[in-house]
Amino acid sequence: MSTEKKGLFEKLYGAGKEVLDAINKPLVRKALKRKLASAFDDTIKRIATSEKELSKLRADFENYDVNAILKHRQEINDCLLIQADLKAEYKELFDAEMKIEDEE
Repeated sequence: MSTEKKGLFEKLYGAGKEVLDAINKPLVRKALKRKLASAFDDTIKRIATSEKELSKLRADFENYDVNAILKHRQEINDCLLIQADLKAEYKELFDAEMKIEDEE
């Protein structure tokens, strides 16, 4: 019988899938949360861009472009729906409300 110490690799190499999954669980959870947060951040940027364009378009009375205005309004509405879906997906995955960080 050997009393040789085993390193972590040796201990885990023969371990079952459940042990390895348990080790990776926090990493996978963090990665999923970051993906959802990144998608949410993208919608915030898209909304800000569309709002800026709307302001420009509305200020140009001589060349008032209804179609362009409606396009940007639709982009904002789409992003708001995506945000709601992202929050619902987060709730489904983690049984918690998605925390949105304010940039100030």
